[in-house]
Amino acid sequence: MITLKDAWNSYVLLLQSLKKSAATMKQYNMDGQHFLSFAHEKKYLYVDHQIHELLQIYCDYLKETYSNINTFNHKIATLRGFVDFIFLREWVEPFDYQHILQPKKRKKEALQVLTNKEIGQIANVWPIYFQYAKTQEHAWLARRNGSIVQVLMETGCKPAELVRMKWAHFHKENATLYIANRNGRREIKCSSILMDMLAHYKEETEDMHEQEIGEWVWVSETSLTKPITTKTVERIFQTMSKDIGKNVRATDLRYTVMQRAFQQEKTLEHIQQEMGYVRKWVLTERQQRLE
Repeated sequence: MITLKDAWNSYVLLLQSLKKSAATMKQYNMDGQHFLSFAHEKKYLYVDHQIHELLQIYCDYLKETYSNINTFNHKIATLRGFVDFIFLREWVEPFDYQHILQPKKRKKEALQVLTNKEIGQIANVWPIYFQYAKTQEHAWLARRNGSIVQVLMETGCKPAELVRMKWAHFHKENATLYIANRNGRREIKCSSILMDMLAHYKEETEDMHEQEIGEWVWVSETSLTKPITTKTVERIFQTMSKDIGKNVRATDLRYTVMQRAFQQEKTLEHIQQEMGYVRKWVLTERQQRLE
């Protein structure tokens, strides 16, 4: 008879083979260890017919302990995957666990989009910083950050996609950009304003570092060999939020671009391609929350 601990360790090996991200694995491990500790405390040590009872009392415990819906649902989702794995390995006779491991329903709030006035305020932040910059480094940072905001305003891409951009992804001749992610890449048309901003940014980056630019577009003031991280993008938006007196995030720009696409009556397929959604139902859900 296999123990719950050994079963969980086998499940972790499966997740690792599926190349889950480090953050996802960390969450799975936290949830799994919490479940194992609870089971051990309640004297449930093996994968046997008692697992049905264990799931019930553990789920009741989660309901009493975790008021945060996201936290509760994370733990429920982890358990669902684990139980499916146990069934797959035929360590216990399958049973209907859906009514036990039931996630809490979240009230879908309307997605925040930005007004034309707010877009104008955001677009004006870094040019003002550039105008009053007292050092070459400050001027360069303002140039870089302004270019980043312009890319997000035009493409609605995710910060994780932005930081992976390479100069080879931009094509000046036809003013296009390839945005790459794990699911492939998509082509986006860029404005002449953005292409000019990028040209100036590239030139000033080479001047400041006194060497030719590397492959990465968005670099720091200290290195050309490594791209910035999404934390840098967060800090850019924190600065803009203070300047305009409103909390704004990169996702707000993404949803604004999406809303404008719907207002222009572009097809769902076209928007799905431009915004990089793999599943159409996710885009449909976003559309409903924009209305």
